Amino acid sequence: MSTATVSVVRCDGYEIETVCGNVRQAVDRIGGIGAFVSRNDRVLIKPNMLVAKPPDKAALTHPAVLEAAIRLVLDAGAKPLVGDSPAMGSAAACAEKGGFVPILKKYNVPLVPFQKAAVIKNPDGAFKTFEVARDALEVDKIINLPKLKTHGQMVMTMAVKNSFGLVPGVRKTQWHLRIGNNPAHFARMLVDLHYRLAPALSIMDAVTAMEGNGPGSGDPVDLGLIIAGVDASAIDAVSCRIVGLDQSLLYTLAEAKKARRGTTDLTDIAVVGDRLDDVSVTGFRFPVTGPLISAIPAVFTHIARRVLTPRPVIVPDLCIECGRCEKICPARAITGPPPAKRRAATPPGHMTIDYTACIRCFCCQEICPEGAVSIRTGWFIRNRT
Repeated sequence: MSTATVSVVRCDGYEIETVCGNVRQAVDRIGGIGAFVSRNDRVLIKPNMLVAKPPDKAALTHPAVLEAAIRLVLDAGAKPLVGDSPAMGSAAACAEKGGFVPILKKYNVPLVPFQKAAVIKNPDGAFKTFEVARDALEVDKIINLPKLKTHGQMVMTMAVKNSFGLVPGVRKTQWHLRIGNNPAHFARMLVDLHYRLAPALSIMDAVTAMEGNGPGSGDPVDLGLIIAGVDASAIDAVSCRIVGLDQSLLYTLAEAKKARRGTTDLTDIAVVGDRLDDVSVTGFRFPVTGPLISAIPAVFTHIARRVLTPRPVIVPDLCIECGRCEKICPARAITGPPPAKRRAATPPGHMTIDYTACIRCFCCQEICPEGAVSIRTGWFIRNRT
């Protein structure tokens, strides 16, 4: 089966046997689990574990999809383990809140916290070295379990971007600081990272996706789909078609095309299972950083682009002054009152953002537990819309 084959299967809800059956069907249509996993392989299953939130918030890969992947690995006679490095907090906290713990206990599967890193070389890429979780290098195969969601910086987070969780801990924020306000450059890094680690298989949870203020505080939206394949770029291209996003506006897909990584053109991708015309939707809501940001002329200076591009804004009525945005900000652009002076409930929103330092990585918007960080467009974009 060609790596540019993508399987699209309807999945009506998260009832466990329904999900397991649909995930198996999706994988069978591209060759079956035996084509990707061998007996006695140690297989790292990498879900999206952004932050500790319950399954109904659609911020994490749903536990039913994780269970389906574990079953497939066990059926192949292989040994699964589960791991990720959340943007904030611990993998254990995410697993507890996200409903993963009962599944891990049921199948006696270890949760890997990605505490140790190792340096790998990437001589063929634009980025020559990466520090990644050592656990990801010590397994035989990686299975990628992304969640279809919007993303403040990258427009969407899907199959390619999910591999960023294989970079442990604070090293992720260091990448944001190193690259700064250049989403295309950041996307190229994600493309290099994903194809350097080369997961054997990706199975995307698009049963309930997230639109709007993603990836952590958007709105759940039912798509009712499992999408599977080997080539993450092909999966992302098919997913763009399903949600109605121009492929050129997905940074990771545009950069993959430039770098000739994977298959990005829909005409070169074989879709098996349900027809795209039958499962595509209209009205899917994207972040304002996406379809509008390309309107900014390249002739503007670096400083002017920083002023004109979208920026994160604290919503006072929603902010609880938990300080997570301040803690995660790689540019140290967010400050607030001393923790002892912050109120626990409905404060007036005293967290402030220094926009001369802000690099527009939107980590604050990504991590805010209350959805209290929104994205405001610059005046040029507002006048263009």
